[in-house]
Amino acid sequence: MDRHIHRAQYLARRRREARRRKIIAASTVGILVVAVVGVFAFMNAGRGSEEQPATDVLPVGNEATQQQNSESKANAENIVMTLFGDKNTLVLKGEDYIESGCHAVDTTKNENISNIKVEGSVDTSKTGDYQIKYTATDSTGKKATCERKVSVVDSFDGGNAQAVPVCMYHYVYDETNKPDEVDNNWIEASLLEQEILWTKENNFYYPSYEELAAFVDGKKTLPMKSIIFTFDDGKPEFLQSGIPLFDKCEVPATSFVICSDADASEKVFGNPSKFVQYQSHSYAMHVAGSNVGRGGRIHACSYDEILDDQKQAAALTGNSQAYAYPFGDHNETAEKALQDAGVICAFTIENRAVKPGDDKMALPRVRINGSYSFEQFCALVS
Repeated sequence: MDRHIHRAQYLARRRREARRRKIIAASTVGILVVAVVGVFAFMNAGRGSEEQPATDVLPVGNEATQQQNSESKANAENIVMTLFGDKNTLVLKGEDYIESGCHAVDTTKNENISNIKVEGSVDTSKTGDYQIKYTATDSTGKKATCERKVSVVDSFDGGNAQAVPVCMYHYVYDETNKPDEVDNNWIEASLLEQEILWTKENNFYYPSYEELAAFVDGKKTLPMKSIIFTFDDGKPEFLQSGIPLFDKCEVPATSFVICSDADASEKVFGNPSKFVQYQSHSYAMHVAGSNVGRGGRIHACSYDEILDDQKQAAALTGNSQAYAYPFGDHNETAEKALQDAGVICAFTIENRAVKPGDDKMALPRVRINGSYSFEQFCALVS
């Protein structure tokens, strides 16, 4: 009897323990569910707190993308801009700032861009740095920009210039592709690069033609170390071997082009440069045609013919600030016609530096022969 009672008690105890285990298991599951739900709720809450700033940032991201697209448009690859003069322009405190401007071409359409906006101002009563911004817009609305730094200073390092060498070169060749005949008009590219770099390393200033004209008129002071590089005729060898050097060194230069040449347009638009500008070596005056001077045609032409010739040249280059007389031949008629065509500096082949008081329509240049040594060049322009 006692055995049956004990067994009944044992079975009852087992049933109670089984129910207790079920209750505990159910409670554990409930706790786990609550915990999991809590975790997900926490994670969602965390993501929500993180996503809210992301939503706020999104417009900024869109704005950044729009800005990048805008910058891409603002630097359209088909537009090349050329600053006139030194990209780091210097002005003595108290003197007028001369805006030298810039030029732009559309290389896809082979045309000059006349729509150039200039922004910024310079207070020459206060020393300091100023920024001038240029924006060129082509016929389709694409834009490109470039900037000029203008520094107003109390004085120039080394003092003030008494004369400015405008260097006259002609042709450039690479030693690996040397022409069959080389005379004093030719200079080897490595020597030219050495000369360019020397002026840059010695902090030479590269004035624009507007600044040079003002210097001649006594209205502008230039640094003692000032220089202008020019190359006559627009030979393909200069375009191929010379322009890359000036672009590499970031030094300004001028190519005086014979604009009636069959490939003149290809030269101007096929070799765009941020540092080399194209100016007139006449349209069709670089030929014989008179018994005066060196026999240049210009002596046999009327005022109207010379004026029209320069207008044709300017239509191609897009520029009319400077002019190199073919063979150096010039006369009063030519000077008047060029001045009326907008030329501000016309150059002969008189061999010396430009000085204040010179005739702006008959300025000299310093001839640089290819046979000159590097040391001779330094002595000539110092």
